[in-house]
Amino acid sequence: MIVNHLLFDIIPHIVQVQPLLEKSQFMPILDNAKKALRHTRRATIVNNRVKSEVQTAIKSMTHEPSLGQWSIVSSKLDLAVKNHLIHVNKAARLKSRLANLIPNK
Repeated sequence: MIVNHLLFDIIPHIVQVQPLLEKSQFMPILDNAKKALRHTRRATIVNNRVKSEVQTAIKSMTHEPSLGQWSIVSSKLDLAVKNHLIHVNKAARLKSRLANLIPNK
């Protein structure tokens, strides 16, 4: 009986802590693992910024298609491919679809 009461006292605390553990993984112990974690966090911030810029450029191109906008989107997609954020074929597919939106003169 005592064990059951202890489990019921502990379980709500585990449930509250669980999302925190999923969001931020366990802290590494080794120095190289700590450095890798720092590197990964910095890279994640940069990668998210680049992805956001690509998505913003694509949206602006779909709302107002022009040759100037296409040039901006193309360069942002090339940058994302260079940093291995998106696949080469996906960038080519997006460029092709966006190029078809440009009105012909």
